[in-house]
Parts: sequence; C-alpha cells; structure tokens
Amino acid sequence: MKDDKGGTQQSAKSPRRRKKWPVVLAVAFLAVLVFLVALPFPLCRDMGYVCEHTASRKGYRKWFMGLRTSQWYSASQLERFMLEKHPQDLTHRWVSFMGTGRNLVGQAGSFSHGRPNRTLLLLRQQFDDHVDSLDDAGKLELFRVLASGQKDRIEAQLAPVRERPFEPFRDPQP
Repeated sequence: MKDDKGGTQQSAKSPRRRKKWPVVLAVAFLAVLVFLVALPFPLCRDMGYVCEHTASRKGYRKWFMGLRTSQWYSASQLERFMLEKHPQDLTHRWVSFMGTGRNLVGQAGSFSHGRPNRTLLLLRQQFDDHVDSLDDAGKLELFRVLASGQKDRIEAQLAPVRERPFEPFRDPQP
C-alpha cells in the first residue's frame, strides 16, 4: 500500500507483533504455574535441639539438597562448669525442639519436634541463674540428676527454677 506521499504504509498490527503476545503470555503463565507448584514444597528446615543433661542448645538450617548452613551453639552455665571442672563426665542427650520446614517464600509449612523437658527449654535464663547460685557440689549433683533420666528426681531438682520470678528486662549485672 502506498500513502499520499509515495511511501509504503505499514499496518498498525504487524504480523510480527501479533505473534509476540501469545509467547509472552505463555511464558508468564508457565512461570506462575511453576511458582504455585513449587510453593508448598519445603526448601529448607530449621532444626533446633536442647540437651536434657545441660540445657545447652544447638541448631542449623538444612536445605533440601542436604547442605547445612547457619549452624549455632549456645552452651549453658551447667555445661561451662562441667567443661571446666569435670570434662570426662560431660555427656549430652540432644532432643529436638524445632524442625520447621520453610517454602520458597520463607513461610513455615511443616513442623516436627521431640518432647524436651519444658523447664530446660522455656526457662533457660532462670536455669542459668539457678546454676550460678549453686556451689560446685550442687552443680555436679544437678548434672548427675539430669543425666540420670529419672523424671521425678529431675522435676524435684528443677522446682526452684520454675519458682524463680520471670525477669524479662532486667538490668545487666555490674
């Protein structure tokens, strides 16, 4: 087609432009579909453990391909004492308290954990304060009771920890 000035006139809808839209829409649709299909599958799992002998904690992030990252460890006052004074007697019994699976956008999608002693898990600061208040013989006895696994003796030993007042925002000690 010729226009009034002698040039060729192009159609507003060129065949090349019409063929691009279906491809763009198909790619966008496939991208959304892949995202929605992959969303429920956990990419990683945040793992956490508490030691029932010392109240120490450790954890890491485990990725779906087996890689471990973000490893952390927090030793309790009782473990520090045992390492310093009785390293040959120190034993651990790690119990899972966290196994949270996270998906593509970081949402928690699955949960799994063991059943650690609630006092050791929830009252860590009070436990450390209680250990600090004991003499060396009392600390060693506390460790031996925790390591024994006898629930009634453990509960009796941890009763003072549960009775301590909760002080979430206390001032640092000089």
